[in-house]
Amino acid sequence: MFKTNGAKMVIVRGSKMRLIDLVSKRELDVLRLLVEGNTNKLMAEKLGISEKTIETHRNNINSKLRQLTGHTYPTEILVHMAVWSGITRTMQFPFLEIDPTPS
Repeated sequence: MFKTNGAKMVIVRGSKMRLIDLVSKRELDVLRLLVEGNTNKLMAEKLGISEKTIETHRNNINSKLRQLTGHTYPTEILVHMAVWSGITRTMQFPFLEIDPTPS
């Protein structure tokens, strides 16, 4: 189970869910900064929190995905998931190329 906006939500394997609905607002902020290529240190500075807190947010994102899918994902896959789910757009990041480009 995951909490979203204070309400409990049951996740059923095979069901469709948007990544933006899975993560908290702060985890979403961390995910967006991660897509931009920021290090944990830079993300912490930009968000005004500690590097340890950034690590905790990243671990929470992976933990939620692991509960949902049974897998842990490397950073590269998290970036792809963020782009494909519409959390951020590839055109903002010229170094990031995804083939085919999402429409």
